[in-house]
Amino acid sequence: MKVLIIEDEIVAANRIKDMLALYDSEIEVIEIIDNIVSAVNYISIDKEKIDLILMDIQLADGLCFEIFEQVEVPIPVIFTTAYDDYTLKAFKVNSIDYLLKPIEKEELFRGLEKLRSLYNRSSHLINLDALIQTISKNDEAYKYRFLIKKPTGYIPISTKEIAYFYSEDKLTFIKTWDNNNHILDMTLEMLSHKLDPKKYFKISRSFIVHHQAVEEIKFHLNNRLLLRLKPSINKDVFVSRNSCKLFKNWMKSES
Repeated sequence: MKVLIIEDEIVAANRIKDMLALYDSEIEVIEIIDNIVSAVNYISIDKEKIDLILMDIQLADGLCFEIFEQVEVPIPVIFTTAYDDYTLKAFKVNSIDYLLKPIEKEELFRGLEKLRSLYNRSSHLINLDALIQTISKNDEAYKYRFLIKKPTGYIPISTKEIAYFYSEDKLTFIKTWDNNNHILDMTLEMLSHKLDPKKYFKISRSFIVHHQAVEEIKFHLNNRLLLRLKPSINKDVFVSRNSCKLFKNWMKSES
């Protein structure tokens, strides 16, 4: 197996290389690349020789998802990151696993076993259709209904009723289309892995919004975007700087 490592921390890259050798001494790390531009150039020219990419999400010159916007990547990817904010974005491309740093050997080995189980021995190519189906089965199903605790019991709220989620004073709130607020016993981080990414986007640590709740997008300082939401909320709602490009692409995509 020929592996490309895209990682801007040389210590982390070498650690991954050592763990790959422990898993299988015949694995060949064909290149270690530390930036988006070089990765795009390398994949454009040599993608036929790559069997697997191990890719850090946050590189020195931006988020790795920019690579997928500039070049076709028909290769399975194992993502690595120090942050847990991009899981759903990762699984929208050819991801077979998502590993949090510091990477444990056992977790990397499990990802490699998942890849091996999808290996088509007759053609010696990865069956990407089977890969995508496996990811869909393994990934937790999206939530379409929440039970909200009230003093007298519970009320069910469908995601069809929800314009956005937001956090305030260490609490998580649901804002419904009819402008009601409900406290939800989940963090935004937990929610970000349970909502349909075609409909909801985590724009910052404080907000997850439905695409139809975005009424206006304005430029702001420091390359941020300022949103006007419906129903309105009495606070500024910003798209975090690192998420602006992905957010704009998401808003343009079909839902």
